[in-house]
Amino acid sequence: MDWSCFAEELYVGDWRVEGRDHENQGQVYVAIFSGPKARERAEEYADWKISKEQPRPRLQQGQLTRDPDNIMSRTPLATRD
Repeated sequence: MDWSCFAEELYVGDWRVEGRDHENQGQVYVAIFSGPKARERAEEYADWKISKEQPRPRLQQGQLTRDPDNIMSRTPLATRD
């Protein structure tokens, strides 16, 4: 997927985020942002979509992580002998 963020041509002040899926018959996914801070919100959304597609570094055992799909998760702790 390729994600891009740009000013909407038809409606002044709106911002558009497009995702193009080149592996799935060129499908296009669109999100439109309007109102206060439309540009900032569109850029944040595009950055989030891009980050979801990049491989994540592996966490050390017991390390906490924040994930939008799972508010707080913890890897299993090692057992003590």
